[in-house]
Amino acid sequence: VDLIKVWDRLRTCEKLRGTEVGGGSTVLIGAEHEPRGVLCVFSADARMVRQDDRVFLESVANVVASAWAREQAEEARAHLIKELERSNDELKQFAYVASHALQEPLRTVGSFAQLLARRNRGTLDKDAADFIGFIVDGVERMRGLINDLLIYSRVGTSTAPFEELSTQEALHRARANLH
Repeated sequence: VDLIKVWDRLRTCEKLRGTEVGGGSTVLIGAEHEPRGVLCVFSADARMVRQDDRVFLESVANVVASAWAREQAEEARAHLIKELERSNDELKQFAYVASHALQEPLRTVGSFAQLLARRNRGTLDKDAADFIGFIVDGVERMRGLINDLLIYSRVGTSTAPFEELSTQEALHRARANLH
């Protein structure tokens, strides 16, 4: 900011016309590399604006700059919260749609695997029976994972109380899923 231009502009201001300005002090509001405004004090007597006045003026300018910065931070925070809420709503909707869309092909795979097992009971060798068992077990685990995904997506909106869970059971399920 060119303070001389500011000074010249203020001296030509209609409200200051006809006023004798003998001295004054001007300070930036905000950082020099990113000024937000200028705070000026003028006096008809050049000796009336003292160093104490300048220190006070700088203090006021710092308070104003801090208030502006705080207001901007609050606006940015409010915008971010709004964006996060929108994003969370979209993710919940996606999880709901994806979980329901995945259920149908999973039911089909599970049903046909069980149908194969029933129709061919006793005629399949051990490996084939084991493979069908793996398919049925995988379908059940996948169904559980999809339901857990749906439940997880609703964690913030659920009114159900949290429950204690056996870490051994969670570890067993994680290992089974990785198997």
